[in-house]
Amino acid sequence: RHPDPFGGLFFVSIEVSLAERRQAREACANGWLASFYEGEDWDGTPKIVRREAALLFHFHWDQEALSDPFSADYAARLRVDEPGEHQFELLATGPALVLVDGEPVIEQTGFESMDTLAGVATLEAGEHLLVVRHVERSYASALRFWWRPPCGRRSLIPLGNLTALSPAEYESLRDSLPRPERRP
Repeated sequence: RHPDPFGGLFFVSIEVSLAERRQAREACANGWLASFYEGEDWDGTPKIVRREAALLFHFHWDQEALSDPFSADYAARLRVDEPGEHQFELLATGPALVLVDGEPVIEQTGFESMDTLAGVATLEAGEHLLVVRHVERSYASALRFWWRPPCGRRSLIPLGNLTALSPAEYESLRDSLPRPERRP
């Protein structure tokens, strides 16, 4: 438990051994394909490629495998069971872009923001391409992403509704993905 200056709960750290993290990732067939790049421009080949179960991060520069600045893509096929308006919410401390079927739904343009932004996409039942692009170079270093399906509650997207893209699928679309605008 990490208190804020007023004694309230600021955040909680949970230490998980490397062996447990590897075992959990290997057991997880669903989730996001996460591709991390050195620098802010998704240049070259990803330095790290791994699966993530959820986008709920507070990066610690001394504990993450890649130091600031870095850019990252999180890509998955989203299975929608109930058609209609789906709300997405994003908190990103750096420029970020949420794309559903290639269309921007949310864009965060600044650095050091702790505002949660929302966007809506009307989706048919079936699979949809979902990509979150993010640039990280801030002290706050956070990324959080939620959804609210029609008549549902705000939550992380259940693993059963996400299928990570393969590295080859991601590579075939990476260069066509728009980049978030950046403002100081």
